[in-house]
Amino acid sequence: MNRSVCLTPKDIIMELRIKALNYIYEHRLFDEKDHLILGLSGGADSMALAHFLKAEGYSFTIAHCNFQLRNESSDLDQQLVEDWSRTNGVDFRIKSFDTKAYSKRQKISVEMAARKLRYDWFEDLAKELDANAIAVAHHVNDQVETFFLNILRGSGIKGCKGMNPRNGNVVRPFLQITKPEIEEYVTQNKIPFRDDETNLDTTFLRNAIRHRVVPELEKINPSFIYIMNGNIKRIAGVWSFLEMHFIEMERKMVKKSRDIITIQLPNEKQSHIYLDFLNYLFAKENFNFPMTEIQSIIDGQVGKYVKYKGYVLNKERGYLSISPIVDNTNLNVEINEIPYVAEFGEYEFYFKYVKPQGKNSIPTIPDIVWLNLSEKDLPMSLRVWQSGDAMKPFGMTGTKKIKKMLTDSHVPSSQRKNYPVLFVNQKVAWLPGIRPGRDYIVTGNEEQVLEIRVTYKESK
Repeated sequence: MNRSVCLTPKDIIMELRIKALNYIYEHRLFDEKDHLILGLSGGADSMALAHFLKAEGYSFTIAHCNFQLRNESSDLDQQLVEDWSRTNGVDFRIKSFDTKAYSKRQKISVEMAARKLRYDWFEDLAKELDANAIAVAHHVNDQVETFFLNILRGSGIKGCKGMNPRNGNVVRPFLQITKPEIEEYVTQNKIPFRDDETNLDTTFLRNAIRHRVVPELEKINPSFIYIMNGNIKRIAGVWSFLEMHFIEMERKMVKKSRDIITIQLPNEKQSHIYLDFLNYLFAKENFNFPMTEIQSIIDGQVGKYVKYKGYVLNKERGYLSISPIVDNTNLNVEINEIPYVAEFGEYEFYFKYVKPQGKNSIPTIPDIVWLNLSEKDLPMSLRVWQSGDAMKPFGMTGTKKIKKMLTDSHVPSSQRKNYPVLFVNQKVAWLPGIRPGRDYIVTGNEEQVLEIRVTYKESK
């Protein structure tokens, strides 16, 4: 249906105005007392939002990013923003970025680089100008495109709920306005704008959805955009309901110890929403594990893992673990005197001599050991176990590989790689927290023995 046939120019302007004002009020995005930062690209959407905010009397500063990606076109965009701002008496700020260089340094796509540079600057500008919110011109069509983008990325229910009216400081007053409504508003108000020619490049996934997928669906049902917008609203409601359930799941299933997070694997009733629970949890904890790989970790064998941006997600027995990626494999600490405090990665070892008071005085907790060692056994060393390392464990016959000892003791795979071992005379004297070597066992009747206590640095 051609809406311009049914509505007068005044009707078109009034309808968009009322819809936007109602949306701003309903979601409490901002009010007349607030000062805003407006991200203004020079395209039709953001220029329409600038016109709307000016017409409604809101206070705002325009922020325009020149990403230097389109040569002369980028400069013409900037010129349009400057001219409109001056003509309308609106404060503005311009910032240029070497986006390609930033993209290369950060090892991210140019599109992601531009997004990060843009929003980081907007946030800085909002603090500088004491602005209450950052307004951007996302609309219904953007919402539908984002839905399909997230479907293709496997982002689950959370991705299907679309963009929020507010995300932190960022507000979207046009999120219930359609692209055709914006185009009519721009035409009727003779608002200048510039088209970004890269928006026609369908090698970009969003553009392919915009120019290929959506038009075909609109051929099947001309009301497709409106129907999808309604579906997205309902999915957002489902997500809100799930979030309340996820809060309870997190309380029961997630534990944090030092810098390690453990998450119980799901029971049968939880399995169908477990990925969405992880999506919720990872976003909350600011982890960016690719969700497309998570299911294979859950279904995989114990020890399967994925690394991403400084963290590793491991499949353990009955749970998942998340920990920072640390490599202590080349760490070697030599102990030349007693008493001594040895730092070893996240651990601290305390060495001192003590006098036993009989067999009953021998420590029985895993993190403290007594060994029949003296000054003549110095130096001793702490290092990470290596393939082939073996020991003669107390209480067992023969020798046993350290790898097997760690596995049988259910040490999480995330901790095995950097697990420390105490060596004396090139023999394993103690596998901390697990077993001492039987060559150095005490009876409790010695004049003096070596006590070693291990703690985590954070628990001192």
